[in-house]
Amino acid sequence: SLPGVIVSRVSVHDADLNPAFIFSFTKDSNPGAKFAIDQNTGRVVLIKTLDFEEASEYKLFVQISDSVYHTEGSLTISVLDVNDNPPVFSQDFYQ
Repeated sequence: SLPGVIVSRVSVHDADLNPAFIFSFTKDSNPGAKFAIDQNTGRVVLIKTLDFEEASEYKLFVQISDSVYHTEGSLTISVLDVNDNPPVFSQDFYQ
């Protein structure tokens, strides 16, 4: 997928009905800065293209806070393999 695509959305339910949540990645949990999270909505967006040969899975750790309490959770993103390399042959013609 191209940068800008929403890959996931983190949601939360708060028993004390405070609707103002702040979403963020924990420190060092977004290797290569491939993803961004909207601090108000929890939408996780791709900001750099992914390559299956580089990594087939990303495990991101998300911190959620309502300014009084905070919690953390993990989000696993699996990368699908797409044939992005043309075939290579050792000779021009085969019979």
